[in-house]
Amino acid sequence: PSEGDMAIYIQSLEKLAAMNPTAAIPAHGPVLCEGTEMLKFYVAHRLAREEKIYAAISEEKRETHEVLMDAYDDAPPQALPFAALSLESHLRKLEQDGRVARDGQGAVYRC
Repeated sequence: PSEGDMAIYIQSLEKLAAMNPTAAIPAHGPVLCEGTEMLKFYVAHRLAREEKIYAAISEEKRETHEVLMDAYDDAPPQALPFAALSLESHLRKLEQDGRVARDGQGAVYRC
């Protein structure tokens, strides 16, 4: 979260996908031969995770770690520190979008 913005990241992926690249070269991992499809997949994956996070947040205040455990119930335990960073980025985006708010003490709730 301190090094990136989920909204800008998603917008960047969408812009790249709109260029219809035949391949994509990520910062790590192999060349992605189906560039456009993979970029669209990453956008869809991020937005699906965002909706899972939103669904894990009720109108009652929930602690961030509770949202993490519900929204990332498919993540292995060793990935949870990274998931927590992703969650924070998604929460910031959801706040910017006016969908959630935080109470300043670690709890989050739907607007």
